[in-house]
Amino acid sequence: MGLVEKISGFAGKTFTLWVIIFAIIAYIMPNHFIWIGDYIVPLLGIVMFGMGLTLSAADFKEVFRRPKRSSTRGSRTLYHYAIISVCISNRVRFTERSGCWCYFGRMLP
Repeated sequence: MGLVEKISGFAGKTFTLWVIIFAIIAYIMPNHFIWIGDYIVPLLGIVMFGMGLTLSAADFKEVFRRPKRSSTRGSRTLYHYAIISVCISNRVRFTERSGCWCYFGRMLP
């Protein structure tokens, strides 16, 4: 197995752990992560591209075989994410310390 495969396997197995670690660090020291706000769109594009690379022709066949089921699940997922985000944002008061306020505060007039 090559070096790239080893690194990829390690990153894939420990991805959740890295997300939790960096979320805690960003909450404690938000000023160190404000600069990344300008790169959110390209970084999400890289993540989505990586997810797209894992798709196969069989995945697309399944979507076209059951279009109603796929669209229902997709819309439920989008509504679920929207509802959860609204609930979290209403529950958590964003301040300068949270880091989220700093990113979203720049977008507001």
